[in-house]
Amino acid sequence: TSDGVGSVMVLLNGNYLVYETGWNSALGAVTWCPQDGGCHAVVDPTNSLVGSITGDQISSKAITQVGPDGFVVVSPNWHNTSLAYAGAVTWCSSMGGCIGGITINNSLLGDSANDHLGSGGVTPLNGGAYVVDSPLWSSGKGAVTWCKPNCIGTTIPGNSLQGSSAGDNIGQNGVTVLLMGNGVIGSYVVNSANWNGNLGA
Repeated sequence: TSDGVGSVMVLLNGNYLVYETGWNSALGAVTWCPQDGGCHAVVDPTNSLVGSITGDQISSKAITQVGPDGFVVVSPNWHNTSLAYAGAVTWCSSMGGCIGGITINNSLLGDSANDHLGSGGVTPLNGGAYVVDSPLWSSGKGAVTWCKPNCIGTTIPGNSLQGSSAGDNIGQNGVTVLLMGNGVIGSYVVNSANWNGNLGA
């Protein structure tokens, strides 16, 4: 009751995803299905990416195609065990999807309560790269993380642009992609109006 299975996203290669944030008391699930034959099963961890704690709401922010080979599932309400709403961003192959639960071995994770990792969304770049926007990360310092194809672990200074003080909210005003020659998306601008007491950056 109330699983609500049936939201569909078609991938660039013709395969498709069935997703629902309310599945199994709001654990949430994303199921990859082939274009030839589809899926015939009950949603569970053996065939889907699923949450593990009530309220995880897997895919609640978005599912974003990043190049022809992959898609990214953004789950800012995911619970990192006792860390409520730490958030997670998970890259999956367009040829087979992801199965099981979200872990440090398959996702970029928030490492503090209320990080809401990925709450600002994912911006695709060229060649399967993408940018994860997390303005609420680390008590509102904010972080923007470049990934290709997959980021795993947690946001650290070596892999992210980060704020230094609570309220910096790096990426709060979004990420703007810049077009190079022939329509190539090669660079991006991070917009952070709240940085350093609203001086902005």
